[in-house]
Amino acid sequence: MVKSKYIIREVGGPKEGPKCDRHLKEVHYVAPCGVKLAEPHDVREYLRITDFNLTMDFFYLKSDVNVLAEFMPTRDLSNGKELRPVQVVNCLDHEPLPHFEYISEMNIATISESQKCCDCTDNCMTPSQCACVKMTQERLALRNVTVFTYNNRRLDDYIRGGIVECNKGCPCKKDCPTRVVQAGSMWPLQIFNTGVKGWGVRALHDMPAGSFLGTYAGELINSKEAELRTDQDGSTYMANLDYVPIQPGDKRKIYSSPKAYSDNGIFSSFQHSCNPNVVMQNVFIDTHDIRFPQLAFFTIKVVKAGSELVFDYNYDIKKNKGDPLYCSCLTPYCKEAILAASFPPCV
Repeated sequence: MVKSKYIIREVGGPKEGPKCDRHLKEVHYVAPCGVKLAEPHDVREYLRITDFNLTMDFFYLKSDVNVLAEFMPTRDLSNGKELRPVQVVNCLDHEPLPHFEYISEMNIATISESQKCCDCTDNCMTPSQCACVKMTQERLALRNVTVFTYNNRRLDDYIRGGIVECNKGCPCKKDCPTRVVQAGSMWPLQIFNTGVKGWGVRALHDMPAGSFLGTYAGELINSKEAELRTDQDGSTYMANLDYVPIQPGDKRKIYSSPKAYSDNGIFSSFQHSCNPNVVMQNVFIDTHDIRFPQLAFFTIKVVKAGSELVFDYNYDIKKNKGDPLYCSCLTPYCKEAILAASFPPCV
């Protein structure tokens, strides 16, 4: 831990760090012999007489500097809910991250269903024989084409129909090639103040393309409730899960609204970019109900340490009923104005 150079603890030097008189706003040091060093010339004379190996660089006699103050990022915003700690830093101003209750998963109360499971005996090392992989292929209507879910536990490309991972009913182990999202992410991430765009997320290490980052967690609401909350709060932080009715005959859509209310996670801080390095992939684990996918984030290119993690919100300008939301990605591919989220459907 790096301490301020003004905190003097050296043997033979002043026996205490600076003291501040709250009423007089006076700062002074106390020598080992008890002599008060309240002026710069007192300190210089003490250093000359004692021939101590310190210079005036290590002393400051004004009260406008708190020598005990130390910048420390929030060590883990998730409080252990993520496999890796989530740091929070703000190097631009003193604005704190808005308070929220951190959640890391989507709790979905659905009707009990009979999930299909694989019967692999080789820990799913032969994807073409795995029933869960075949379900992914069926959703893509590519039964005659060799399509697997992950390549060495990384996502090569966005799979429109969604990925079906092995589930708790499958005999395979935790290191099964398809159990990627449910295993959690190995990558530590950091929330930081981007300045113009507000809070964003960046990588702390170089990451290869296809790396799993985490899932988008939040509160599940239907489109009617989403419109009501948008009118009340002006919230635009809602992800359209799919276009499948919640109940038979119900044409309302389902939205995930992680930022509008108290429940939240790090991935709701991802900023938009018209030139993204992250994609959001639908994944099915505990349910095969196409209305309720897990929204998983994967890198789509090599991401260097310190780079901001961004994805394309796929906002539909034509559906915008209010003022436009102008893009701040500043890339050569910038679309300039975006609003009204419309994420790719599962089917």
